[in-house]
Amino acid sequence: PFRPRYKRILQSIDARQLAAKNEEWVLLGLLKNMVRARLTPRDDGRTVDVQFLRFGIGWLRIPAPAAAKGVLETTYLDDTLRVSRGDK
Repeated sequence: PFRPRYKRILQSIDARQLAAKNEEWVLLGLLKNMVRARLTPRDDGRTVDVQFLRFGIGWLRIPAPAAAKGVLETTYLDDTLRVSRGDK
């Protein structure tokens, strides 16, 4: 029941602030889940370290533990299309 049943999933990436936010609406749009993260680029130009900062379930906001981190690797297929894969 907590998986989105319609296409209301958003991902925002702020390249200047090196921040990311994911949001999804569940239970027919009545409840919003979210996560905020800090991004740290690696020197290879296609990989970033992701440190999750805060999780949210509805009105509840939970600080993420220091161990909540991952890696995101991006492959650029051309100038307009990219594929990203994370380990979380």
